[in-house]
Amino acid sequence: MGIRSEVAIAIKNDAYKLLSDKTKDTIREWFGDYKDRNEEGLLFFADHVKWYHDVYPELNSLYRDFSDKLDENDFMLIKATSEYPEENDGDAGEWYDNPWYVEKQVTVEVYWEGKY
Repeated sequence: MGIRSEVAIAIKNDAYKLLSDKTKDTIREWFGDYKDRNEEGLLFFADHVKWYHDVYPELNSLYRDFSDKLDENDFMLIKATSEYPEENDGDAGEWYDNPWYVEKQVTVEVYWEGKY
């Protein structure tokens, strides 16, 4: 079973080129193809994944590669887990003005039939 997360990576084109082939392979395995690409960068997104970045060696390696090779303003990695909406462990990077405005949003609401 395990905890499932949504994970997004927004990364500048030049920064992506600096990543190791191993990290690019990990991104491809976890995210598939990019969801969007423009003149500024790439957007990757995965849904319902067990993003145990502190357990899986390939994710450890990805974070290390990002930390060692990239400026924090050149990427943003966000993990959103509904079971722990306030948690930011696993989030990295500071490319806040990315063209997709990737951010974590938390919403909690009580709903019942006929409420609206």
